[in-house]
Amino acid sequence: MKDLFDWKRVEREVQVITPEFRVWKGGKLATVVIYAKMCRGEMTRFFIKNRVTHPEQLKNFAWEGFAFDEERSTDNHWWFIA
Repeated sequence: MKDLFDWKRVEREVQVITPEFRVWKGGKLATVVIYAKMCRGEMTRFFIKNRVTHPEQLKNFAWEGFAFDEERSTDNHWWFIA
């Protein structure tokens, strides 16, 4: 999808946040593709339903045990852990 537009320009003009959805598996954090896909859909629903107007509001997203983890998150990569 990034090939469809000038991604570097987008990143210069707006704040791009990448959500990371991880679960504890075998004592470490791992991405489980099906959970990540479901979380992206639920986050989209949360965004629309709550009429999110500021990125900080996304930190309130919680679903099926996933919640924002400020300790692991960076400015542009926000971790949601279950």
